[in-house]
Amino acid sequence: MKAQTTIRHTLPSAFYLCFTLIASLLFTGLAQAAPLTEDQVQSFIDSMRDTEKLDEEYPALEDELEPDDQDMTRPISSSMGVLDKYPEVRGRLEEIVEEHGFDDIEQWASVGDRVIVSMMAISVDQMPPEQRQMIESMANPDIDPDAHETVQQGMSEMAKNMRDMLAAADTASREDMEAVRPYIGQLQAMGEE
Repeated sequence: MKAQTTIRHTLPSAFYLCFTLIASLLFTGLAQAAPLTEDQVQSFIDSMRDTEKLDEEYPALEDELEPDDQDMTRPISSSMGVLDKYPEVRGRLEEIVEEHGFDDIEQWASVGDRVIVSMMAISVDQMPPEQRQMIESMANPDIDPDAHETVQQGMSEMAKNMRDMLAAADTASREDMEAVRPYIGQLQAMGEE
């Protein structure tokens, strides 16, 4: 009788443990995005070239798409809310991203976020250590007050952007960076246009 009681109490615990283990493995796998593929990177680049037409047709949109409080870990996604003001642009963008193999704007923006963050991470990796240290020190409140005032006056916004870039770069996966690396030249050329 004692053995039956022990087995009866152990079975629910074992079942719960197995269920929890299986569920956590499934949800962990779902939560982690698969690494970018070269096809996704190329499709994003190609789609960006097509979105330049939208910039030309809606010049006021360009300023709104780069908000001051942009989340550098989600540089594309964090600016998509502005499209709510421009339903015709949203519709056109939806057509463009679907032509390039994306399911919708959200998927395109997510891939774009990862491409841009990986590009920033590659740039940071190539940065000389002294330059990275200088950028990181700009955020240091313990620096010389005179130097701190200079930073506040002329360079505070640039310093903030650079710190945000460093922080965002730290979120890029090595796999995504390797998928983006062959396309760095194309991405940089797009940024210069």
